[in-house]
Amino acid sequence: MPISLLVAAAVAACPLVNADTDFDAVEAIVTGSREDMAGMVTCLGEPDPAVRDEGAFSAFVTALRAGRMTVEKRADLIDLLAEAASPAIEGHDEAGFMGPFAVLVMAEVARTDRIEPWLDKDERYRLARFAALYLESITDYRGFVPGEGWRHGVAHGADLMMQLALNPDLDPEAGKGMLAAIHQKVAPSSHAYRFGEPARMARPVIYLAAREVMTDEEWGLWFDTLYSEEEAARGNRYADEVALIRMHNARAFALEIMAISGRLGDSPVVTLADHAQRIVSRTGP
Repeated sequence: MPISLLVAAAVAACPLVNADTDFDAVEAIVTGSREDMAGMVTCLGEPDPAVRDEGAFSAFVTALRAGRMTVEKRADLIDLLAEAASPAIEGHDEAGFMGPFAVLVMAEVARTDRIEPWLDKDERYRLARFAALYLESITDYRGFVPGEGWRHGVAHGADLMMQLALNPDLDPEAGKGMLAAIHQKVAPSSHAYRFGEPARMARPVIYLAAREVMTDEEWGLWFDTLYSEEEAARGNRYADEVALIRMHNARAFALEIMAISGRLGDSPVVTLADHAQRIVSRTGP
């Protein structure tokens, strides 16, 4: 199952645009041809949220969660979704819908492998690498736009990582690759998160910590380089918009880590709270 980023995005026409009232999107996915499924993937990039979200995305979720898609169809779907998301990764998705929604459906496919494994080790590793590549590539931080609906690329990328992080068969090195990508997106200086992105990124971090993919020393370095003592010591940070955006993004993420880890009792995750607390202290008034 090659997850190739070197092929053009799916260009089949979306069958939900001007569809007959009796068109069954779930059946098109489950019993249709590969071309039918490619058309449904194309719908994920439609500007109309009723087509994109309520129609196409909901149909994929229904088909996958009902267990109606064969392993072969799921494998084909991963490749179609990777093809569809490639323009976003390469910076050519100006409308900005296809990448986030293709990745969100990919999270649903990854969920099926978590519940009943069907990918092999290498395929799962490549899926995790794709998730990291997608998250690292994001420059479009749009969340909800009235009249247009959701894009939410960072959150959707984190959702794919969450499903992979929950999978006990995920290779620890793949987990480390996802953590490196999350590290890049926790505290950007160009955009202030306001649509719940820090919480969504915190979840895969928590689940990977529970699997002990890194030592406590490695976690300490991971958090300390999110927002360092040197950065906190800058005298003009409260008079610099870029510094303020980065500081509050880091603080929001650290608070989410503390909130979640504090509820997990004796889990290895609780040690993350101490690392996150240092960021909270550094970003306080």
